[in-house]
Amino acid sequence: MCWDEVALMGLRLVLETLTPVHIWSGTNYGPSDYYVDGEELIRVDFYGLVGDREFQRYKEKVIWALNRRTSIHGAAPSLAERHVLYRLRNKGVFENKTVREFIKTSGRPYIPGSSLKGAILTALIWDHVKTRSGLVTERDFANERVMERKNREIIGSVLREVGKGDPAGRDKPQFNRWIGVTDSELAGIEDLMAVKVGVYPSGPTILAEVLREGVSLRVELDSLSGVDLNKVLDKVDIFYREVLNKENEWRRKNGLGELKFSKEGRLVRIGSGSSQLATSIRSLFRLREPRTRKVVEPEKISMGWAVLR
Repeated sequence: MCWDEVALMGLRLVLETLTPVHIWSGTNYGPSDYYVDGEELIRVDFYGLVGDREFQRYKEKVIWALNRRTSIHGAAPSLAERHVLYRLRNKGVFENKTVREFIKTSGRPYIPGSSLKGAILTALIWDHVKTRSGLVTERDFANERVMERKNREIIGSVLREVGKGDPAGRDKPQFNRWIGVTDSELAGIEDLMAVKVGVYPSGPTILAEVLREGVSLRVELDSLSGVDLNKVLDKVDIFYREVLNKENEWRRKNGLGELKFSKEGRLVRIGSGSSQLATSIRSLFRLREPRTRKVVEPEKISMGWAVLR
């Protein structure tokens, strides 16, 4: 493994995407903001377009297109081609539909530290429950209020174990006081793709920007409480390899090929499409597993898988 220690309490790591990853920015864009040209999705600078000195020639057509939610390129082709924000490789996105935007800063995509930190915390909660018989039972899942209370208690216990504060519980545990996780370095816009995501086997279709597989981004972890980061990451790897086994069981049942990842590095799953198994402790119990999964069409690729090295 390729571990580079920054300091006694810190690690500098590389996060590599193994399957497409989508971290939603919280915004969508529609027909007035893009068009499709062959195998490319072209994102239009709409504000630049309407500020163009030639816009008045196309104003009525643009308003008509906006009202009918049809392509901006069809209404004002020369302006749309002149005012381009970025171009993405397109795998299945079609015009006149809404696209979920990937989170960016300064126009470039990245993985937020909060997304990775949340994935790490989920693994520690899973490990905490697994090693304490009877802490949660299958019956608890039938009572929403009971599970809400137990979730709060378990998260508090985990954060007290790995974070600063009083182990006896007199201090309120704080999510931001156990480890620090930086946002990843910025990826290139060319690392994004526009894809069609299906809710398999028979759910709705979602159009989204995703970070393609094979993108490597540096991140840094810092132990704010003195917790051993390598031990934490070992637990992360154990949890997500259990999730991977469950995912492959589901894929086999549905006639899909298995996911095969190297045992090198620490496996993790982040972003949209991770499924309930990767964001909860459900895999510890004989509960009915989620019947659907978000997969990238047409290959039916599971989303969100990455490795830390």
